[in-house]
Amino acid sequence: MPLKSKLEIIEEIAAYYSEDVNRRGYDEERRECLYYINDNKMCAVGYCLKNPEKFKALEGTIDGFLEGRKIKHTDFKLEYQLKGTLAYKVKFWKDLQDFHDISGNWSHEGITEQGKDSLEKLRKTYAETPVT
Repeated sequence: MPLKSKLEIIEEIAAYYSEDVNRRGYDEERRECLYYINDNKMCAVGYCLKNPEKFKALEGTIDGFLEGRKIKHTDFKLEYQLKGTLAYKVKFWKDLQDFHDISGNWSHEGITEQGKDSLEKLRKTYAETPVT
């Protein structure tokens, strides 16, 4: 499987959650996003991990987990294993996770106008970014 560009990952994530907003890793009882709830409900980062269920109990931010090596580069599916410095990868995954987590980006019908604006900002930020 070839490595996906950041823009390809963004588009895939946006389409996946827009198609069915209930796929978001949002736990109604806890009123927060979780990395993994079940095979049909997980966060943006969980979607890109080989075994997202392994991270079900994690609570905190993706940047903290990547920097603290709780989630490693090799935990991602091959096509999502970004190259570059850790700081470079952390920023991308944090931006993507924030897009997923912000409740105002989503409604029961899918992506909101605010979400479309957030998506466009992500596209602009990562459109010129090389795969490496």
